[in-house]
Amino acid sequence: MKRLFLFSAAALMSICFVINCTAQSFKDNVKITLTIGNKIVPAILYNTPPAKNLMGKLPVTVSLNRGPVDYCGGIEPVVYSEKDLQAGYHRGDLAYWIPGQDFVIFTENKKDASGSPDLVILGKVSSDIKELRDLGSTINVTITLDR
Repeated sequence: MKRLFLFSAAALMSICFVINCTAQSFKDNVKITLTIGNKIVPAILYNTPPAKNLMGKLPVTVSLNRGPVDYCGGIEPVVYSEKDLQAGYHRGDLAYWIPGQDFVIFTENKKDASGSPDLVILGKVSSDIKELRDLGSTINVTITLDR
């Protein structure tokens, strides 16, 4: 009986720990808005040093050009470290592309991580990315904190 009680208590504590960590990670993300013309797109920035560096630059307006898998355009450099780099991305990711010093909104997936790691993932669009796929060849995006 003691073993069953101890096992149950340990399992309950583990579940509470996982729930608390998950809630904390969501809580630490920062809500932002991407304003494109009269369209307001909700997004989040992750709780990472590069995303916090970008937050310090907000509000900012960026002119983005349509590519085959994204919208991207020049932005003031984001500070990052080697551990922040990756090669792959997912639809809806917000990133900093190092070679072009570009802010990027990915509209398509690249699940594999082939190629050189030249991306810093900063956050993610919170709504359906389909809203952004066909807005034109050049868009102006104002990134602001969601207050």
